[in-house]
Amino acid sequence: MQESEPYFISRKRTVRRVYWGRIIVVLVVAALLVMGGVFWFSRTAGKISAPAREYWFVSMGEYADLGQASARAATVAEIGGAGYLYGNAPYTVSAACYKDKEDARKVSDRMNEEGETSSLFSLRCASVSVRKPKENAALAKKMLVRPAGLFDELYDISVRTETKELSETAALYAALKMSVACGEYAQDCGELEGVTGEYLVSLFLALSSTLDTLARSTEKVPQAFKYALCESAVKICTVTESFADRLKNEK
Repeated sequence: MQESEPYFISRKRTVRRVYWGRIIVVLVVAALLVMGGVFWFSRTAGKISAPAREYWFVSMGEYADLGQASARAATVAEIGGAGYLYGNAPYTVSAACYKDKEDARKVSDRMNEEGETSSLFSLRCASVSVRKPKENAALAKKMLVRPAGLFDELYDISVRTETKELSETAALYAALKMSVACGEYAQDCGELEGVTGEYLVSLFLALSSTLDTLARSTEKVPQAFKYALCESAVKICTVTESFADRLKNEK
């Protein structure tokens, strides 16, 4: 017993050193493989995509005459809607824009029950798929999906303002911060080469303008948010559709 005990202790310690040494070696190798894979992926050709998106509007009627459309828009604004004019002869007067069809339908049904005449229409934001740039690939991937995220953030603020969960002052300040952020996004996207950079700079500047106007609202703040949502959805769809067409023509 006296002779075997030191041997037993020494043996145990040796096993533990070999065991932990192997774990460390495996972890280091795995980390190097992961880092190498990330680096290889960032430098190789591929595609970066943004999915299609649909925005749902509550329409309060179509008018061929601009004067009639403007008068109807003013009436819609008085009852709490956006009063946004979409299109060009005929003009569609929109009360609001929603990210989900079911939410838009509920509002339309309620307005019809209250004696108004409303219906739904949607705008589809085209999906885009671009070649992954050799430089700033992570930035391109992040910014391609950011416009849709901005709409969702604005929508959330609008709902919270409507339900008075958020004060109008706080809501307008949030809109101002979003406007500033869009300006910064546009500046960052200026580093992206080619048509992708041009598209994102143009879109973020357009959204920044809408949000800046919203942040300066002094009355009817809930309606102003609804108007900004309608305008933002139209800008996202219009600029993205133009970009998607340009990509097709360049193939």
